[in-house]
Amino acid sequence: MSGFLYFIPTLQSASKEDISKAGLNPVFGSSSFDFRSTSTGPTKKSGAIIVIKSPNLETEKPHVGYFPEKQDWQESISKKFWLGKEKVNPPKPIDLQRKEIINGHLTRLEDGNEWLVPAARIFPQGTTLPQSLILGPNGELVKEVLPRFAQLGNKAERIWNETKRQIGWLKDGETSEPIDEKEEWDIAISALAVNYKIGQDEVSFLRLLTTENMLAILHALIDFPTIMAIIKSQQEAFKKKAQSDTLDGKITKDGSNA
Repeated sequence: MSGFLYFIPTLQSASKEDISKAGLNPVFGSSSFDFRSTSTGPTKKSGAIIVIKSPNLETEKPHVGYFPEKQDWQESISKKFWLGKEKVNPPKPIDLQRKEIINGHLTRLEDGNEWLVPAARIFPQGTTLPQSLILGPNGELVKEVLPRFAQLGNKAERIWNETKRQIGWLKDGETSEPIDEKEEWDIAISALAVNYKIGQDEVSFLRLLTTENMLAILHALIDFPTIMAIIKSQQEAFKKKAQSDTLDGKITKDGSNA
């Protein structure tokens, strides 16, 4: 197990300001990191190779340096940095976990590992996203999703309304706004980024998402697995009752229980 390597061209050292300029703040957060300057990198020029220090004691730090025979590299979409991983030891969920984990549903992605997706919307109502406890206008206790998670909460509501439309659950007066595939991709990555130090470059590099499991992530975000479990339980209870009624009717007809 190991994490990602980040190569920022021309740098001979690395500071939090450098991380910010490269657009890596959403991934790094407040995490500490190690770096090593190198005379050559994936651009064949000098720069700094950076790795995030994981709080997980089970995680092994990747070999910090440029070793093309043992590593894969890919330029970021922003063109500001390069992303690397070890060929025989790519990053796993445990390597990328954030310090604070938010509960939800485990979802198996294309790498074969299970990733924890937060339940931003609990059925029938509520959320696992952290909330502030404040007083309302009449002194009542009010919960509000923390600002840094509010956008994901709003996206979950959109996913929920669109899901209700697709399965015919929308009530009179309710509306939904269609969501295209690129926006679904963005929402899925936002959901994964809550519990893991990843963004669009990392997800793309690991080839984690497919048309099938991306839907599973969106469903996990709105607690759809719980809904399906309830429906399954109700169906099984109905089936058992129908079988019991059939048996009772047969006994009565035969006179065996008269």
